[in-house]
Amino acid sequence: MVRQAEKRRKTVRTYELVCVFRSEQELYTQGKQKTVEVLNKHETQIQKEEDMGERQLAYQIKKQTRGHYYVWVFNAKPEIISKLEHDLKYIPEVLRFLVTRVDTK
Repeated sequence: MVRQAEKRRKTVRTYELVCVFRSEQELYTQGKQKTVEVLNKHETQIQKEEDMGERQLAYQIKKQTRGHYYVWVFNAKPEIISKLEHDLKYIPEVLRFLVTRVDTK
């Protein structure tokens, strides 16, 4: 039982983070920079980044009708994900975010 718990703590998994930033270029740049700082603070290894561009939102979020989408794929230990999500909540340029685990099979 103890060995399984130790093994789980050492396991590094692959996650995907999708962020919707405010569409204004300056706010988007600031939000992206702050998000990368949070990812680095929690010692994640970023594997891939993809700018998905600006899009119309299906509904208003914080009085915004457009958002700039950005995706990161990174490796991290499972126990830091809740801390990462907590820190992302306090970046004002981020309208929404979602962290999901990527199946590598």
